[in-house]
Amino acid sequence: MPLVLFKDVTSGENNEIDYPHGAPLPKSGDEIFAPGSERVVKVLDVVRADKLEVHFLENASS
Repeated sequence: MPLVLFKDVTSGENNEIDYPHGAPLPKSGDEIFAPGSERVVKVLDVVRADKLEVHFLENASS
């Protein structure tokens, strides 16, 4: 299961979740719901390293 890392630029907190296999992973520029939240966030960057999908997100409303 890919690990998704994200940063909340409002609070500065870093969080992570396991992303379900087969779920479409977001791309840079996409606006999505933050994992485990109803907040909309914007994907800043997507980096692939050693089979980990790493996503840096910010609040779209900020």
